[in-house]
Amino acid sequence: MNRRWLNWFGVGLFFVGFYIFTASPISNNDHTVMLINKYKFLSSLDLTLLNKIIRKAAHLLSFGLLALTIRNAIYPYRWTYPGAWLLATLYGASDEVHQIFVPGRTPLLSDVMIDSLGAFLALYILYFLKLRKENRSNIPGTQ
Repeated sequence: MNRRWLNWFGVGLFFVGFYIFTASPISNNDHTVMLINKYKFLSSLDLTLLNKIIRKAAHLLSFGLLALTIRNAIYPYRWTYPGAWLLATLYGASDEVHQIFVPGRTPLLSDVMIDSLGAFLALYILYFLKLRKENRSNIPGTQ
């Protein structure tokens, strides 16, 4: 199978996975609180804070991975990095619109912003590491 199609298949799996997960009752806020609350040592305030941190970190990481997957699918075009960021951000926005129709879910603009930030950070780190590797390979005697 052509590698490009395999990469797009990975992007499609992410899209379908996100769609199914966000439509599932286990992805709502109450379920996350219930899981965390198994550890009865947390105060109500700590529980709320930990829940928010976990949920927002999940947004950052999952959309960072999505952006990297999209980047691999559209590489090596000149607009690879901005294109991957834009597609991941648009998918994050469409996911929040989808949540309008899911009971127990609340669409939030802040989640789209976190999704966009996660995509940006992952792509920036990859780009930075790639530049660093290229710069090292251009220095005589470092190969």
